[in-house]
Amino acid sequence: MTRDNMVFIDWGTSKAAAYLVDGGGRILDSRTSQKGIKFVPAGGYPTAYEELTQGWLDSSRFTLLSGMVGSANGWEEAPYIALPANPVSIADRVYAMKSMPGVYICGGLCYTSPEGLHDVIRGEEVQILGLSVDEPGKKFLICMPGTHSKWLTMDHERIDAFTTVMSGDFFAAVTTSTIIAMMLQNNEQEFSDEAFLSGVKIAQGPGGVMSHMFRTRSSFLFKELDKKHIKAFASGVIIGSEIASMKELYPFDRTVEIIASSELGANYALALKSLGAETRAHNAGDLSVKGMYLVAKHIKA
Repeated sequence: MTRDNMVFIDWGTSKAAAYLVDGGGRILDSRTSQKGIKFVPAGGYPTAYEELTQGWLDSSRFTLLSGMVGSANGWEEAPYIALPANPVSIADRVYAMKSMPGVYICGGLCYTSPEGLHDVIRGEEVQILGLSVDEPGKKFLICMPGTHSKWLTMDHERIDAFTTVMSGDFFAAVTTSTIIAMMLQNNEQEFSDEAFLSGVKIAQGPGGVMSHMFRTRSSFLFKELDKKHIKAFASGVIIGSEIASMKELYPFDRTVEIIASSELGANYALALKSLGAETRAHNAGDLSVKGMYLVAKHIKA
């Protein structure tokens, strides 16, 4: 449906990014806020929403939200959308808020494996769809680094499956609650490409990530790893292990599209390139706007 101005808000756990967009998808204004859902007090969403959209609603009567704002801990819970999915099916199942007419929430995606196991995405789905705006019909292999990294393919705007890898959480646990945490005490850290790529290379061998991770300890003991590069090496082992496992699930005969907003994306690109993969970087915020615009065009309300 053709609309005049629209408001898009990517509202996550830690922060929110709001955009005023015209009917052609061009960004007219934008704002960011540190009031992610974990910082909004009970009953505080209407005020937070008003602050994010101040002055914009004079020219827009349509708002689309994405991210954790639609979770059980958010403003109103928006049900997950089962795969397979594309922009039309997602638009057909956006959640119309009960407390705020004219405001809709992208509910995220749910994948059920042939074994009956479930995986979920909330917020990343609009970034994924955003890739297809400039290159409709293309087949994509997508990597979304983060606390819970996401991997998937998209073919002609259709998403059939995805995989979540808890690499960021695992890295935090390893560096705060294991023998490696003890090694880090009183040792200031700096990133080293060489140490990082050494970890990536080791992770390609047999034995699995828990075996490879102990190499951090043994390499340190035998003076093969500088005390300043412990974290870099451990990160390489984890990211390298993630890539090795994803090679068993996805076709690496195409460019890996890395969607990220931080230096973490650069580290994934470094690791992938060292393993012979082509990569292309994308800004998550830019793709969020493109993806929400694509969904909004198909919402019939």
